[in-house]
Amino acid sequence: MNLRQLRYFVAVCDEQHFRRAAEKLNVSQPPLSQQIKELELELGVRLLERSNRAVELTPEGSLFLRRARAILDSVEEARHEMHNYSATGGGINIGYMSAAMASSLPPILSALREDSRGAITFKLRQLDPESQLRSVARGELDVGFASFSARPAPISIDDKFLVIERAWQERLKVALPHGHPLAGKTVISLDQLNDEKLIIMARNPLPGFFDQVISLCYNAGVAMNIVYEATQMPEVMTMVAAGYGISFVPERSSMLWERQLALIPLSQSPTTDVSVMYRADNTSPVLTRFKQLLKKIYADGPSEN
Repeated sequence: MNLRQLRYFVAVCDEQHFRRAAEKLNVSQPPLSQQIKELELELGVRLLERSNRAVELTPEGSLFLRRARAILDSVEEARHEMHNYSATGGGINIGYMSAAMASSLPPILSALREDSRGAITFKLRQLDPESQLRSVARGELDVGFASFSARPAPISIDDKFLVIERAWQERLKVALPHGHPLAGKTVISLDQLNDEKLIIMARNPLPGFFDQVISLCYNAGVAMNIVYEATQMPEVMTMVAAGYGISFVPERSSMLWERQLALIPLSQSPTTDVSVMYRADNTSPVLTRFKQLLKKIYADGPSEN
């Protein structure tokens, strides 16, 4: 069985006539008829009932017609995808930690869409940091975004080398439940948070945000009682809003939670990194352009409200 036989068969079914199908395909009728006969022999069923006036499908032919159309549609879709890939480099699959973090992606996605005149496709997936690392290593994601620190050299994940570099910086804010005594402040100093219960992003799978927060408190001489380690930023926000403790959160990534809890700037104005990860051997032209635009758009440093 081959694609030519499928196209001939579908054309005959559409026209309900061998001669008209041959004219539509711009081929002579004998080869077309021969291809249909060979297809029937290979399948071991009669697909068409022939007469001098018209062609009718057998029950087996009706069933096979649906299969043939699906195969030809799939081939056409693959051809279209490959055409786009050769012209633009294809698409890009992007991972991110939370809906709040995703709110930082529209500027880069918009720039890439305009740069490619809409030819590049995007797929976004919300995953925790460890799942992103594995997915990038397996090639399921082209890039991922997470709140851990950049690395001076690629790291090995599942025998694949991943590059982790800073995507942008964000100022840290203190997240407090609305009933907290400091919730009405316009700015908070670290020493006002001594002995508070702390909800924090877990250190695994890579250090970064966790170590930064702990170092920030330690250097300020502030003792914190860690009561919960989360794998996702929404976990942190939910626990804070419920009154289980306070947290330090990235400014841009916490904006969607402004109604549910209090987000207060720190007088020390500390910042944190959001890193982008990708496989070192990924040579996709779309990824290359994505990284270029990312650096251009977020080259100005911490986010501003």
